[in-house]
Amino acid sequence: MLPSWITRRMLSSGKASLVVVTDSGGVRTLLLNNPKRRNVLSLEMLEALRDGVTSAPAETRLFLLTAGREKVFSAGHDLVDLKNNPTEYQRRVFGTSSAICLMMQRSPRPFVASVYGLAAAAGCQLVASCDVVVAADTAKFSVPGYLTSAPP
Repeated sequence: MLPSWITRRMLSSGKASLVVVTDSGGVRTLLLNNPKRRNVLSLEMLEALRDGVTSAPAETRLFLLTAGREKVFSAGHDLVDLKNNPTEYQRRVFGTSSAICLMMQRSPRPFVASVYGLAAAAGCQLVASCDVVVAADTAKFSVPGYLTSAPP
């Protein structure tokens, strides 16, 4: 469920956005919004995140990355989706993910992550790419990539 202070932006199809983008007082908030799937970083989620950053108005001074008070910030890449798609698709997912992390690290505007739940694998990498992380007592961080056959 979205916090009450967030106004949902809807896609033209009427589905809730995978990343809800709001602007207030120079802060662009990027809310990961697929809690039923543990905010997996699908290609669609990654592209929505990238678009939320690149479309920021010039007066944006700071980016806030959050999943609200969900139990999972992000479970990382969608391993089922990766397994069921060809290598070229996998490269596109990993390339987009890497590009977002680099964009965040190189940005002159700071990125702040607000984490209440689990940030695992690529979700943890996303958090690690931020300049500042505000973690609740309930936050957990994990990079379990060695448990899968995913390449390093």
